[in-house]
Amino acid sequence: MDGIFFASPIMTEATPQTPAVLPLRAAQYSLAVLSLLACVAGIWFSSRIGIARMLAMYGVTSNRLAPVNEAVRLTPSDPEVQVAQARALLNAGQLTAALPAFERAVALQPRNFGLWAELGNAYDLAGKSDEAITTVKQAVRLAPAYAQPHWQLGNLLLRKGRRREAFTEFRATVNADASLFPNTVDLAWGAFNGEASAIEQAIHPNNDVARLELAKVFAAHGAVEDAILTRARQLRVQDKSL
Repeated sequence: MDGIFFASPIMTEATPQTPAVLPLRAAQYSLAVLSLLACVAGIWFSSRIGIARMLAMYGVTSNRLAPVNEAVRLTPSDPEVQVAQARALLNAGQLTAALPAFERAVALQPRNFGLWAELGNAYDLAGKSDEAITTVKQAVRLAPAYAQPHWQLGNLLLRKGRRREAFTEFRATVNADASLFPNTVDLAWGAFNGEASAIEQAIHPNNDVARLELAKVFAAHGAVEDAILTRARQLRVQDKSL
């Protein structure tokens, strides 16, 4: 019939997918599967680390090596677990095994000055003083503003007879923590056999508080005359500053 148009019948059957849709949906499905696997792996890995650290903590606090060794087996690349094993071995007196354990821990955390200091202590206990000094120097380089590495290095150098270098470190210790000044003076008293001038030269007391503490230490050791002279020099410095 002229002028009359009939609408096309409604299609009730599913139409075939276009070729571009199938690869897209396959890619989306694959991405979802990979994301799920990544989540599962992350949960598994996190739980593995958690279990390993719990074992390591239990082993250290209970002085048992077996739990710590199992923790290392579970997560050998976890620095906390490696440190725990090293400390446990050291506490058990197994220096030969503790040294490589500390070395592995330092390799995993090379910027941790505390681990370098612990490794240096382990070397020192094993009688490897040169290695101890080299190792603790690295701790000092990593944390120059902290007192502990300077104090540790100073003691290592002093025991090797390297007094000048030792007291350079002790002065750095006092600059970082003034409360250690009396301890430093006591070390100087022993190192220089109570010679007041040598002690003052090593200590370099550069303020009134330090000079007063030095005089107190001299007096405590029975060197009353040296204490009086030190106190007198302190007063002269104060007069000049007026």
